[in-house]
Amino acid sequence: MRKSAHKAPKDIYQEVTNAILAKLDEGTAPWDKPGDCHQNLISGHRYRGINPALLEMTGHSTPYWLTYGQARKAGGQIRKGEHATHIIIAKPVVKREVDADGQESRSAFYLLRSIPVFNLDQADGLEAPERNGSQDPIEAAEAICQGYADGPETFHRGDSAHYIPKLDIIELPAMSAFHDAPAYYSTRFHEMTHSTGSAGRLARDGVTKLDHFGSYQYGEEELIAEFGAAYLASEAGLETTIERSASYIDSWRTKIAADTHLAIRAASAAGKAADHILGRAVEYTDAEPVAQAA
Repeated sequence: MRKSAHKAPKDIYQEVTNAILAKLDEGTAPWDKPGDCHQNLISGHRYRGINPALLEMTGHSTPYWLTYGQARKAGGQIRKGEHATHIIIAKPVVKREVDADGQESRSAFYLLRSIPVFNLDQADGLEAPERNGSQDPIEAAEAICQGYADGPETFHRGDSAHYIPKLDIIELPAMSAFHDAPAYYSTRFHEMTHSTGSAGRLARDGVTKLDHFGSYQYGEEELIAEFGAAYLASEAGLETTIERSASYIDSWRTKIAADTHLAIRAASAAGKAADHILGRAVEYTDAEPVAQAA
């Protein structure tokens, strides 16, 4: 008998946190390896929020996933003994209350739920879809930069990379200052993600209300930018190699361990940022689009 697909919200947050901490303990930041765009084999739905990182961390060979039931319905079979990976979705819940005077009030919130999925390489009788052509990753990365419709102007000057909210501009060193082109675009994507938090775009507190560098608010915004850069690199098909210092890893381990909601919250915001840059209209909840589950 298969175990229930659903777990208590507090367990979901802790499980996600534990998975990320395990990678950090190995000296690897999970968002540094974007991989391919993880998606459902049957529906074609691209996973968002924290899910791409969770799926990439499994090390499976394909970006295609499906549920046990989807595999059977499609004429395939999940092999005996294979272990599922849980993705996270958010379901809207409306709470209705009536006070002593008979006045009704309603409050809405989202309940996180986990759904077990399997990678295509865990199934028999199913094949990956054919891909239509292949674009050069560097050309694709540049196209993403140029396609950011309401993005800030980017200047190549100086020896550091940053987004300046007051001026709504991005400053970057010249591409020749980077180890390679993927490193340049990864950094540019990071700053582009920051820029989506401006008041005229997605209005994130970490950009519009930032009090000082080094604050908790600043740290969360940095994690959003890290995830956002990974999502955009995945979209372009970029393979990045990033060497992280022990202090960088330790810093994130401390922050994520102290707040089990941080990774899910930041990854959700990063997904919204990436879709804004890509010009995609998606109805979001805290973890996944409302109308799309597996």
